[in-house]
Amino acid sequence: MTPQFCMHLMSKLLKGNGRALMLWIRMLSAHAFLFYALYAWKVMGVGGAGNLLQFFVGILIGCSLLVMLAPAEYDPDYESAARASVGTYARLAICMAMAWFGEIAMATAFLAATAIMALHRSRCLEARPRAEESPHAAERKA
Repeated sequence: MTPQFCMHLMSKLLKGNGRALMLWIRMLSAHAFLFYALYAWKVMGVGGAGNLLQFFVGILIGCSLLVMLAPAEYDPDYESAARASVGTYARLAICMAMAWFGEIAMATAFLAATAIMALHRSRCLEARPRAEESPHAAERKA
């Protein structure tokens, strides 16, 4: 990687007072927690990690069902296709690891929550205001 590319990448991540970088860190740390909890539970034999993981998946299912009822409003945080792709692949890897270790019901619930959240994300992106409907369109025409 060239220094120019690194500077370009950092400027993209730090735009908006570092909001994009914080969203990446939050997403990656949440998935790292899920991977580690599953590893600690199934490989290291820590039963509390399994309880924590089951609790988290239950909360995720509840939240995804509530999100399904929410109206689709545009949120610019949904614009990052790279973050959405990395998050989706990480969740699918977690789901496959759960199934590998024999937690089929938990993997199914986690996959259902992931699908519901992806559907909501696509609905929110479809609700993006069109250029002619935006409040700044009148200013550009004048």
